[in-house]
Amino acid sequence: GRVRAYRDRSVFNEITAQASVKAACLRIPLAPATARGGDLRGRFYDLTPLVESDPEAAANAIDALVRRSDFSDVEERLVGVDIESDFRQTRTRTDLLGLFRRARVARSDDVRVHGNGETERFLQAQAGGSGFWVFLDHGEDHRFRIQAVAPRVGEGAAAPTLVARYSATDRDTRSSELAGHLSFVNGLASERDEPLIDFTPSEHTINGRWGHLRAGVELRFSPAAVETLLASSRTDYWETLRELTELDQERFDRYRRWLAERGKRRILLRRRVPLPYRKSIRYAASARRRLEAARDADSPRKRLTSLLDAFVEASYLNATTYDPAVLATLRRVGGIEEVSVAARITQPPWREPRLVGKVDLVGRTHRKPIARLGEAIDLDPSGPSGLYQMLDHFPWASELMEPKLEPAP
Repeated sequence: GRVRAYRDRSVFNEITAQASVKAACLRIPLAPATARGGDLRGRFYDLTPLVESDPEAAANAIDALVRRSDFSDVEERLVGVDIESDFRQTRTRTDLLGLFRRARVARSDDVRVHGNGETERFLQAQAGGSGFWVFLDHGEDHRFRIQAVAPRVGEGAAAPTLVARYSATDRDTRSSELAGHLSFVNGLASERDEPLIDFTPSEHTINGRWGHLRAGVELRFSPAAVETLLASSRTDYWETLRELTELDQERFDRYRRWLAERGKRRILLRRRVPLPYRKSIRYAASARRRLEAARDADSPRKRLTSLLDAFVEASYLNATTYDPAVLATLRRVGGIEEVSVAARITQPPWREPRLVGKVDLVGRTHRKPIARLGEAIDLDPSGPSGLYQMLDHFPWASELMEPKLEPAP
């Protein structure tokens, strides 16, 4: 294994606002919101060479790090990799006594990495959301995270790679809910002759209960897919959605008409559209506007954040889990050969296994995931696990830059 450390020397501004409700003499925090921005500066160290060459010195250096946050021994013996980032971040959170929670976060970074006498520059953006409720032994947790990375080219940026991940956890899953998760997975890859995961829950259970399940899905868009998506026409975009919803042209046009109306007529026409189609058309229109904003953006950063905004709009819930209609539209318009889908439905190891044969349900469209690059670096880790992932991923595991760190002379 490796031993790694990071020293943060960031300077940034933070603005926080919080809404609360007051009951009797209690004030209950409800919806805190935070905006941050500024310069992030830090230095990464790989202590592995020191551990291998001089275990005693390494032990003393690690002890000073852990006990006193003292980097002096490390800085004397090792050459680090410097990282700088001009970042902007917004975060909102709604919490009702721990029984119901919702959160949204959006962040963009203009990153510069200095090591081995070289400098790498890239833009990265991340956006995500989560929703959670719990009551006694029942509860559900839905999360999504979208991230994109675009290498800098002069004052501009190359086409980004994009990764979107979705997860849904249910502590007491019924057959209808498991069928909903399968519908999301298979709806993303509906061009196939057979379902991505061919499984019918009702045929494999007596009581219709599956216990604690987690469904996870990952989409990876290559740079070519992103360029194709941004260059697409409105006609192709809406025709793709119509085909996915399996509506005839007359009905689809009628269902779309309410978006162009205003006032009472808009309300009346909207009521005539079935809810599933109403949601897919509404969010598809919103995602399309943001795609066009990304295409017409006057800066690489705005282009990247508007692109992620489009995917955030496409990430909406239906009755049980995320709806595949708009995401599948984005995938088809971008080109299914350049967008991979991988899915897994599993159970926690500490729960009674109820899946058939105690085997996870797994499916993928590509042998290897598209766009191996594109993993954004979490420069604002939350908790020990977040810090571990940051140190594990960057810079040593990154394909953008793999510096060889050796003891300083």
